[in-house]
Amino acid sequence: LSAQGGEETITYTLENPVEGQSVVASANVDWISDFVYGEESVTFTVAANDTTEAREGVVTVAYTTLSFDVTVKQEGKTLEPELSVVAGATAEFEAAGGNGVVEYEVKNPVEGVELTATTEADWVGDVKVDADASKVTYLVAANEKSEARSAKLVLSYGELKQEVAISQKPFVKEGEPSINLKSAAVAEFKAEGGDGVVEYELVDAQEDLTVKVEASA
Repeated sequence: LSAQGGEETITYTLENPVEGQSVVASANVDWISDFVYGEESVTFTVAANDTTEAREGVVTVAYTTLSFDVTVKQEGKTLEPELSVVAGATAEFEAAGGNGVVEYEVKNPVEGVELTATTEADWVGDVKVDADASKVTYLVAANEKSEARSAKLVLSYGELKQEVAISQKPFVKEGEPSINLKSAAVAEFKAEGGDGVVEYELVDAQEDLTVKVEASA
């Protein structure tokens, strides 16, 4: 049986039955139980195996002094793989760009499945996966525009996915005003919503300019 367990039926033939006697079944393990007797059959229930080890039990079917044994084998539970980002889940780069590193962990790996890392941003390149060191490296190109930019690096392991948020500050000419983000570049909220705060600093501010805030949603 599989690790999920379930019902199993033993069928038999009984010749020359003795009046007043009946078939009795028993098991030598507690995970086999609930015997139901039919016409020349015995049905029993095998509990789910919550361990990773396979197991074996014996069902004994007896009638007066006669008996036979049936061996019940059950597979162990297969643990599902897990993917998590240990370090580098968010990264902020200066306008000059630079190298980034993401450390990850795969629990209960599946043979033949390899981790991949991809991004749709053309300014994030040279993405490499080092499976032995459990890390992903990438290169952020210099930002020559006066606007900040952001991208996602997606780590995939089979059907599992983890996203890495990458942001980069804009290019600022010397002496021109600039605005820099001081708080986190990513804000996560629960379903019920709530208040958010963004902290920033102005460099070389000009009196005829004001800060404006816009939301894309």
